[in-house]
Amino acid sequence: MKYSGGALSTGPVFDYDSGTKSVLIPNDLWIELSHLGYWVSQAVILQWAEKTTSLGKGINVASVVGLLLDKEDNRSTTAARQIFSKLPSLECVWTGVSLKDNFEVDHVIPFDLWHNNDAWNLLPASKTANGKKSNKLPSSELLKRRKDSIVGYWEILKNLEDVKFNKEAETLLILPATDWQNPLFGQMSSAIEMTALQRGVGRWP
Repeated sequence: MKYSGGALSTGPVFDYDSGTKSVLIPNDLWIELSHLGYWVSQAVILQWAEKTTSLGKGINVASVVGLLLDKEDNRSTTAARQIFSKLPSLECVWTGVSLKDNFEVDHVIPFDLWHNNDAWNLLPASKTANGKKSNKLPSSELLKRRKDSIVGYWEILKNLEDVKFNKEAETLLILPATDWQNPLFGQMSSAIEMTALQRGVGRWP
């Protein structure tokens, strides 16, 4: 940690807390790494596989990548579905249509873009809305219009699993002790705009 990153003018990027045995990095950098984490990990796996093949004969990149990749279904939304199905009333986060047992759990930022199953990113939607949205990002107008519904679900999720919700929210920011709703919504909206620009993703509706 002492020598990793940082110039004389800015100081070290990383630090180490011996009390908690934790590596410390600036909050802004942590958020950026969270956004790019999936893509960085894939690049590391590929580089590792290529290096491995150079160490011995009869080893190919594809087989090493296959061994390194996680086989688990990372797209699973089972836990979120169980929580939403137990609520006394449920509405589509995007349309406000009343939902009963027939609903989907939508990734606000599509799984294919972020590979993120954090609670803030999983919200109930009608099958119709979920199908139309698909791998598109919600438009800024839709986010503003449906802010109360989004935040309402967040409050329910945080109430039920406070520690988990707070931890997962760190992908976007460290939640304030109070009045966290607007900062979290603002960070999510910014992340969506950034992802749309970086990846050239379509918006919905």
